[in-house]
Amino acid sequence: KKKNIVTSEMFNKANIFILNNKKIEAKKLLLDVLNRKHNFYSPLALNILLENNLIEDFDQIIMYFDLIIKNVDLEKEKNNLFIFKKAIYLSNFDKEDQILSTLKPLIEKNSELKLRSIKLLKEYYSSKGNKQKEEEYSRMLKNN
Repeated sequence: KKKNIVTSEMFNKANIFILNNKKIEAKKLLLDVLNRKHNFYSPLALNILLENNLIEDFDQIIMYFDLIIKNVDLEKEKNNLFIFKKAIYLSNFDKEDQILSTLKPLIEKNSELKLRSIKLLKEYYSSKGNKQKEEEYSRMLKNN
């Protein structure tokens, strides 16, 4: 219970720092919250870090996505949502192999995000001008 209160206070203080444009202080607290692997505040901390561009290093961001996905005890579909968010993030950097490996479990396990995952891949390949792959994922959408 005490750990929850401390984590909550850290999270709230970080938000106040953001409102006061004290991004360095906010980043430090949010990273501490994230690394606590709290099932409520850690995912929120990652979202705020991303929304406010407090982390710029690609590898570090992927590491934090993986920390949430693999080490935080989230409900299955909430965890799947972070997997999907990771794939969206990867798509911004043209990381095709990583996008595919990230979305594969969502597609194969019939997640609630299966159709959105297929649609993301279809749109990704469309943006790259890969008509063959775009059609492949269009067919998958029609068959599901």
